[in-house]
Amino acid sequence: MSENGRFRVLGRFTQRAALTAAMGLLAFNEGRDLLDASARATLTARHIEAGRAAVAGGRPRLGVAAAERALRLDLSSREAGALWCDAWAAQIMASPDDVPTNAVAGLMHDLALCLESGAQVAEGLHVALGVLAGATGDSAAAKESFDRAVAANPDFGPAHYFLGNQWLRAGDHAQAEAAFQRAIERLPKDRRPRLALGLAQKLQQKWAQAVETLTRVVEVGAETIGLAALGEARLKTGQFESAAEELERAIAMAPPESDVSQVHENLGIALFQLRRYADAISHLQVALARKKSSATAYNLGVAHAATGDLRRAAALFEQIIDAEPTLGEPHGSLVDTLLRLGDLRAARLAAERLALLARQAPSLASVAERAAQAVATAESEVPITHSQRPNARKP
Repeated sequence: MSENGRFRVLGRFTQRAALTAAMGLLAFNEGRDLLDASARATLTARHIEAGRAAVAGGRPRLGVAAAERALRLDLSSREAGALWCDAWAAQIMASPDDVPTNAVAGLMHDLALCLESGAQVAEGLHVALGVLAGATGDSAAAKESFDRAVAANPDFGPAHYFLGNQWLRAGDHAQAEAAFQRAIERLPKDRRPRLALGLAQKLQQKWAQAVETLTRVVEVGAETIGLAALGEARLKTGQFESAAEELERAIAMAPPESDVSQVHENLGIALFQLRRYADAISHLQVALARKKSSATAYNLGVAHAATGDLRRAAALFEQIIDAEPTLGEPHGSLVDTLLRLGDLRAARLAAERLALLARQAPSLASVAERAAQAVATAESEVPITHSQRPNARKP
């Protein structure tokens, strides 16, 4: 087998690694030929030693580079091949989102061969293959790989963490929470499982638990996703001041291209509860501009109403009703706002329209009844002028 054709890893031939090594062969070949076998072996061993230290020190990318340097010197080195496999597995587990899309298929092929050789840490390779399978959209294969990793070594923390992520994507939040708890027990210094646990608790509306979990996460290291989740959890538990602080930090730390429309909306709600209406309106407007949502538009209308800008509030409620006529709250708020404006006729028409809709959408019945009562009460309180009195016949 020619050196620039394929490249041996633990008795197997892998194409991607061959290409990687071959790129360096022309540059290294002349210098390598000047080295005797002993010198090449010594230099290869040094690269392998440096690569193992890099992987153990949490720098797997350097481990990959060291393995490739070793393989350029000795393509038949089983130790260099094993390092290449282990380093790539560690790199994928450390930065699963950094694997280029066009490299996924080749890496899956090569790591599968590494696994078949039986000389690497099987659980790490299973996890890496699961991550790559997930990147291709094959959820079943991903979960199968993570299950195999757990079976190979139940104490391997990354296996539980990535299995939890798979459960989370599948919508089984309880299973995800349990997996993340196991990962935390095995990886107490890795903040990723704890952050994921907090997100799973949030999705299950376990707000108090989420606050506790996510507080520990941001104490170790603050980032947008953790701060945003913590801010939302605090908002749901009525901690409006601290919620606003966390959400403001999340927005400040967010990359320019990231979508933080939901963070702006949550911040707007927190500021509204703090009676900071102008600031609330500002953030709700940003949220609505970035992502059209009836819920956001409704919250913005309520905030405008709180500042006394009733016409703008009424206009927003009308827009929501036109877009989604079966939503109850905008109807009720529109009637209330029109009554506050003193436009009894418009309020009556809005209530009558709502009553007609309620015949087709029973969920609107209670809102329609309250609106009708509000209009009736307002009409009973309107003083009757002389021109409105019925003509009295003289005897």
